[in-house]
Amino acid sequence: MNKKLVFSWGHIIALLAIIAFSYLAFTGFCYYTGGRFLLSGLLVAAIDLLLILVFIGAQQLKIWDGPFQKYIIVERWMLFVLAPLAVAAAMIPINHWLGLRSNEAELASQFTEAIDAAKVMFSDYESYATDRINQLGDRLYQEQRKASANRSKDDIGGESADLQAERRLNRENTMRALRLQLIGQNYEDLHTAAMQWMEETADAPSTLNVFLLGNINQINSAITGWNQQLSEFSARRLSSESKQTAGYTAESPYVTQAASLLKGLRDLCRERQPLNTTSLWIALGLFVLMMVPWWAQNRNTKSTYRLFGREGSTPIELVTGQRSQQKGKKTLNYDEHDYQRHVRKFK
Repeated sequence: MNKKLVFSWGHIIALLAIIAFSYLAFTGFCYYTGGRFLLSGLLVAAIDLLLILVFIGAQQLKIWDGPFQKYIIVERWMLFVLAPLAVAAAMIPINHWLGLRSNEAELASQFTEAIDAAKVMFSDYESYATDRINQLGDRLYQEQRKASANRSKDDIGGESADLQAERRLNRENTMRALRLQLIGQNYEDLHTAAMQWMEETADAPSTLNVFLLGNINQINSAITGWNQQLSEFSARRLSSESKQTAGYTAESPYVTQAASLLKGLRDLCRERQPLNTTSLWIALGLFVLMMVPWWAQNRNTKSTYRLFGREGSTPIELVTGQRSQQKGKKTLNYDEHDYQRHVRKFK
């Protein structure tokens, strides 16, 4: 008798198939759920469990003792109904990922545009800072010229060279103080860290990277935060500056542009994808690989039932599942379990 559950190379193949499926399914679910890793992991675990219960369960039914006629019905339902449904469920996230994979060039282009818009924000801020410093220098120069002209009227000798040098030094010190405020060490630290982070994040974006959508969300938050810091750097106005001097806007058009591109990218990642032919081939491959343990398992030798029909069955019996009495004979063909039940009935 063969009642032993066989653990063989078939299980290794099925395990490798589940591992490969889990990675692709997790990636697809991450995009579909908008980067919710925990939910994606739970969904993949649920599908993995369903695949194991269906295919390994069908293998176990081949070797169990008991009412073989009932077991074969359950086994057929598992392999012909539940197994295709389980594989179809497994293909939903993979089909979504394959659809995004085919549009990877568009995703990468939008991602790069958003990063470039964030980089331009720093260039725009530096231009703003330079203009503001120059405006302060021009304002101080005009004030000093006016003061020098008024002094010349009162003093025939005019300003001394030392007084002119002192005023020039004051003007330069004031401009230097504003420069340190706007684009000093604090700005340099922020700029360097932001550029380095964006370069690393934007390096060859790929749909195989499950953190791509998470990076999109992080970049959106980071750009808003950087813009806020730049606004804070420029918020304080020196006493020598005009009252109309405004700080750098906290709603930079480049931030708006980057946010719009990133939102479009998130929506594209979550958009339902059409059926992909490759996903059908993957589904077929997964079904075949998950069936290997069942094929490797020998059926219990007591049972005369097979996946299709029964040993010695006529065509009618294959359809009805009933054993007909052979003409000219009064005995019926029973498998061993049916025979023992028949014997106990008449004891």
